[in-house]
Amino acid sequence: MFLVSLAEGFIHLFQAAGKIFLDMMTGLIPMLICLLLAIIGGLNWGFVGIWKLDIIAWLLGGQTSWAARTVYILVAAAAICLIPALCSPNKKEE
Repeated sequence: MFLVSLAEGFIHLFQAAGKIFLDMMTGLIPMLICLLLAIIGGLNWGFVGIWKLDIIAWLLGGQTSWAARTVYILVAAAAICLIPALCSPNKKEE
């Protein structure tokens, strides 16, 4: 019986850790990634507006390089993902 209860406790521990991991992956981490990409995009547009320097294109080989286009697409996708956060009411911790 000791071995069975030990195994059940071990399984419960992994289930709890899996739930915490899943909550993080569907909540905080994607939001932080989206915010980071939006900040990168905003700073890049600031450089374009002030100094006419596209930092992403400069670092990644021009505006038409696949790497720069990928970053532009990721920044746009992050901005789209952040739109609902602007429209949702603030959640207060209880």
